[in-house]
Amino acid sequence: MVTWQRLLASAKRSLWPALAIAAMISANSAYAQTTVSGKVGTITTRPNDSGASFSIYIVGVSSFCTGDTYSQGFISATDQNYDAMVSTLLSAFMSNRMVSVTSSLSGSLCKISYITVS
Repeated sequence: MVTWQRLLASAKRSLWPALAIAAMISANSAYAQTTVSGKVGTITTRPNDSGASFSIYIVGVSSFCTGDTYSQGFISATDQNYDAMVSTLLSAFMSNRMVSVTSSLSGSLCKISYITVS
């Protein structure tokens, strides 16, 4: 005879892996990266204390990543490759070259993590 305790224990064992996978997917979606491409249209700079020291807008791109309401990507002055990333984006802007920018949501803005110029 099957008791309700055995049924509950069996249900917990079979549901636990599915719940764990769902939790991992949900946790990782917060760090999902998005890549946008186009030409750098506008560049803005801010004081270091604002966090988003250097920002770009790509022509024709309305959102850098899911959840971004400012349609810009940013680089912080404290990032390790700040100088290289800024000089790469400025070079692409000045030479009117296409860029592919990979970013992920950080707070309410999209933090740039990778740049390709073509």
